[in-house]
Amino acid sequence: MFNPTFITSRMRATADTHMTRVAIAWSISSKTVQPVCIAAGGVLAAATSARTAIAVAAVAVVASTALLPWRTEDADRSADATAGPPATAGGTSGA
Repeated sequence: MFNPTFITSRMRATADTHMTRVAIAWSISSKTVQPVCIAAGGVLAAATSARTAIAVAAVAVVASTALLPWRTEDADRSADATAGPPATAGGTSGA
């Protein structure tokens, strides 16, 4: 659920000319950071206890919400004002 939603957010924030670079950087970083965090959790669990490691992970997940891109009503209004009318799926309508 997270990746498709975040991909859409990245695509909206990134110019078309840079999208390939952003996608490659995201792919490399996500494949690198996840195993590193798993290893760090294992080291923490071995040094303390599994409950402590889970508690630290839970606090980190909750604290990471501060890093999410938040939208305000003003940003929603300006995005709606700059966006044109929605495109139709069938192209132009005519008789």
